[in-house]
Amino acid sequence: MPNPYPGPAPLKSSGKPWIVKEGIGAGPILLKSTFIMKGNLENFSIKNMIDMRHPRSAICIDTANYLYFVAVDGRYSGSDGLTMNELAQVMQGIHCWDAMNLDGGGSTLLYANNKILNRPSDASGPRKVVSAILIRDRYKKKVNLAQ
Repeated sequence: MPNPYPGPAPLKSSGKPWIVKEGIGAGPILLKSTFIMKGNLENFSIKNMIDMRHPRSAICIDTANYLYFVAVDGRYSGSDGLTMNELAQVMQGIHCWDAMNLDGGGSTLLYANNKILNRPSDASGPRKVVSAILIRDRYKKKVNLAQ
């Protein structure tokens, strides 16, 4: 029988499903309370993802409650990318309190004010992705991006 509750399994202690209204696939956690999370605490099975240099995307909140989006380029001459531990060190260096790795590699893209701010690693340009984190000025007139 298929799982009637897609997403996380029910909590073991109560058997009740998580009530999730919004979510995004991410991980691993890079920093918690300014401390680098050492090892593979979330059991990511792809060693290549953790220990090799790749383009990276991350998000954090700093000690003053500012939100940061970080894009690290890679896979071209002049930019090798970062390992997960190196990314954690960067996030710590910009005074993040808590930080999380997001989808990286060829999906790494930082876009603001109608402009790509980093250099995507795919020669064909930005990848089509199924999820993104968007911040917009709620007072600014909406623009139809489908045009």
